[in-house]
Amino acid sequence: MSYLVSMGLLVLVAAWVVGVYNRLRFLRGRVAVAWEHWLRATRQRNACVEEFAAAVSVALPQGDMLPRSMRRLAQDSNLALASAAAGRSNTAAMRAAITERELHRVLRRLEPTMEALCAQPSTEHLQFLGTQVNITLFHQGRQARIFNRLAADYNAALRDTPGRILSPLFGFEEAVPLDCASRDGRG
Repeated sequence: MSYLVSMGLLVLVAAWVVGVYNRLRFLRGRVAVAWEHWLRATRQRNACVEEFAAAVSVALPQGDMLPRSMRRLAQDSNLALASAAAGRSNTAAMRAAITERELHRVLRRLEPTMEALCAQPSTEHLQFLGTQVNITLFHQGRQARIFNRLAADYNAALRDTPGRILSPLFGFEEAVPLDCASRDGRG
């Protein structure tokens, strides 16, 4: 009789472990998909910023450093993304966050210049590229918010009692939230 009770308890514990493991694995998968979406949105944004910087450099006086710094920051962001894609580590996430904050700062600094440039005739292409940059910034900010929400859910699951017990056994680690501000201030 005690043998059956022991086997029943063992089956219950095994079912519990499998359930917790599957939940953590599912949440980690959702975080990974959200990370890939954010990477894609950021790469699209960087391409738009580089194209926009090239167009702005033609419209601004020779020697203005703003387009060059925009291009450099977009390239730095691409490098940070490449290192983060190899393995999402805390260092790669911090480097990406720093380049994102700097790029957003430069783009905010450019807004008055853009308004002045767009007031001039024959700047439709520049206006179009500026709109594309704003759209990709909005999309990237939305993807960052989605990622952060899913990362918070996953991290909460790791911090509850079953997660604290099983995460070290199966190698589950906390997801590092994205620390990059969006253009609309909600990111």
